[in-house]
Amino acid sequence: MIKTSTFLVLLIALLPGAIPAQAAISQARVEEVVAHFESQTHLIDSLSCVFNQNAIPVLAVVGPEWVRYSMVRDLMETKALELAYVRFGPKVADFSIGPFQMKPSFVEALEIEMENSCLLSATAAYPVENPLIRRRIRIQRMKDPRWQYFYAFAFYSLSQNRFADALSEKETNHIAFIASAYNLGFTRPAADIEKWQQARVFPYGSDFRGTQESYSGVALRFYEALQERRGKVW
Repeated sequence: MIKTSTFLVLLIALLPGAIPAQAAISQARVEEVVAHFESQTHLIDSLSCVFNQNAIPVLAVVGPEWVRYSMVRDLMETKALELAYVRFGPKVADFSIGPFQMKPSFVEALEIEMENSCLLSATAAYPVENPLIRRRIRIQRMKDPRWQYFYAFAFYSLSQNRFADALSEKETNHIAFIASAYNLGFTRPAADIEKWQQARVFPYGSDFRGTQESYSGVALRFYEALQERRGKVW
């Protein structure tokens, strides 16, 4: 997701030789993430049944963020940010967590959408009303791979309803739009998301002047790689 892109550019710039001449996503990185998805077949299949949703489009949408995560995960120290978020909320500390690079503000917005769903409201409910304790629980959930996948499926399902008027019948167009909403922010207007599909600012953000790709374009590359496994894994 965006907003940390400037920090990512600065962080990588400090590493000798860290930015390649061609800052596009290699197919090897795509295949590496797809291989991990294959190792999580049981979890993914169970969520696919719960949401009555083909897993491939969902995984294609979040796959690019895993690539970005793999590039910096060993360099990120988030403990202080976690504590700041729990105490003060997303206005003070809003940062990406886990392989799908979800932010607390994203999950909070997603939870508001889930409250209107009979299926999702009970699952995502909190046992307490205290906002500080809720934020602590939210962070714990976001660090749990099972919850990351749950949020990914919930996001895709809710986005299909939220942007029904903007989505065409073609599945690849669905993926490109919803992937852009995931990267830019699903609370943004559909017109902004439509434009963002062409923004070639991934993975280093708009401050980086080297060769990059659009997030939607990388998502479609994931879709193609996952489609090759269709019937074999999903």
